[in-house]
Amino acid sequence: YHFVWDDFADWYIEASKAAQNEAVLASCLETILKLAHPFAPFVTETIWQTLNWETGTLLAASRWPEIPGADKKLATQFEDIKTIVTEVRFIVKALQVRDVRLCYDNEPLLATNAELIKRLSRISEVAEGTEQGGVKLTQTSYNAWLDIDEKTAQKYLDELAGKRDATEASIGQLKARLDNKSYVDNAPAHIVQQTRQQLADTEVLLANLEQEQTRFTSSK
Repeated sequence: YHFVWDDFADWYIEASKAAQNEAVLASCLETILKLAHPFAPFVTETIWQTLNWETGTLLAASRWPEIPGADKKLATQFEDIKTIVTEVRFIVKALQVRDVRLCYDNEPLLATNAELIKRLSRISEVAEGTEQGGVKLTQTSYNAWLDIDEKTAQKYLDELAGKRDATEASIGQLKARLDNKSYVDNAPAHIVQQTRQQLADTEVLLANLEQEQTRFTSSK
């Protein structure tokens, strides 16, 4: 399920719209049908027959798929592209910006895959530049940055700081409530447990906010 939904649909099919490779898509679909057949025999057989994959054949009687040879270097490069695209999507969504340009300095991988990265990231352009600024990508070793003005980035950092302060205050209140022996002893057990869970959830939220603050501060 994870592969079909998160990898095949979200990455392979979307990537094929920018760089068509029908042979790879067909091979993936054929393999998916064969692997899923023992668990979903009727629907996979129906798909096999509907596509008329091989005239007069049954999916149930087909050969089990074999692992094909692959170019490890190209596979690693695509993983790098996924990392870049994922971070770009995150930053664009967090800052709520549009028509963003991704810049890079002397990075052949980004130059070769500019159109693919642009399409998957849903940004306006991927282009080479030498005047570094904006928001630098921190999840990849490639020298790339989003052409976003400092004022926009700082506004988001200020919002994060406000959320962090409010979260810390909430944690303080919850801890004070749990440190109150009268509350713990007299309140219904399920209410006390809810408070403990709320504290744990709020502490996770704080950790995420701090991580995001660090990420954006280091990328400026």
